Amino acid sequence: MSRTFNSGSWRRSPSSRMIARPHRITSSSVPTISSGSAGLGMAACSHRRTHPPTKSPNNPIRPASRGPFHFQRTGMDRIIMHWSAGTHAVSALDRQHYHYVIDGSGIVVEGDHAPEDNLGPLVSGHYAAHTLNCNTGSIGIALAGMARADDRPFTAGPWPITEVQVAALVQLCAGLCRRYQIPVKRETVISHAEVQPTLKIAQRGKWDIAWLPGMTKPGNPVEVGDIIRARIREAMGVVIPSGPLSPVPDVPPTLQRGDVGEPVRRAQALLTAKGFNLGQIDGDFGPKTRAAAVAFQRASRLRETGNIDAATWAALLLKGN
Repeated sequence: MSRTFNSGSWRRSPSSRMIARPHRITSSSVPTISSGSAGLGMAACSHRRTHPPTKSPNNPIRPASRGPFHFQRTGMDRIIMHWSAGTHAVSALDRQHYHYVIDGSGIVVEGDHAPEDNLGPLVSGHYAAHTLNCNTGSIGIALAGMARADDRPFTAGPWPITEVQVAALVQLCAGLCRRYQIPVKRETVISHAEVQPTLKIAQRGKWDIAWLPGMTKPGNPVEVGDIIRARIREAMGVVIPSGPLSPVPDVPPTLQRGDVGEPVRRAQALLTAKGFNLGQIDGDFGPKTRAAAVAFQRASRLRETGNIDAATWAALLLKGN
């Protein structure tokens, strides 16, 4: 049965399929979650420049493949927030990969899989595969948008995520955290861009959600995540004790050919330690350093820019990588 978030009653179509009146989530209506068909644009795509799905389903509101929700905690321990890398519409591909997708107008649509489908052991095709090596016990939510977005030079593309979507995300997360008793902290309510620096699980340069509407460029993903988490706590009426947050993981500066100094020396040492020979570690970003950077990016399935950007730094600093 295909369902969307709604505040009204169900009605049957002439074909006897259940149709819901969609409902936009507001700060005054923390959702009691009904189910609905949802879409996913691959926030799990392998490149930082994003493209919409190649196919558009003839019927975007396909019946979901599950029954009613259960309102007790059943082992779901984490929420991972994405953007779909598609348009503002919800696609069939979106529904396969995320438990919930929020379209460009702020309507929450449910995916093909219930959150409980992501309890282990996972079987391919029978759960929402939204985050590399971090799907077990994780609820995946995506904001539809950011097709053709790029982090450097930054462009949000023709389908940027909107404040209406972010507001719906906040309310949805608040409801899910209540339902599954998930604490709102960095390790448990987390964006895809935070998975690698916070959980130390490599994600091939993901940057969703490191940008929010109103920002001129992407920021530190953990700091952006802190903004979203603060709004979720507010929606839940949670008061946290005053005091400093734990340190935000450092994101070193982007380096390119011609740069000199200690950050270059650090990058050279890391490249050398991972087996990418560049000759002398001298703090001078020359052609050999660039060639080593390109080789490392290729091996790590990152964009081969030759620059040491945030994604490359994260991969270099990842232990055991």
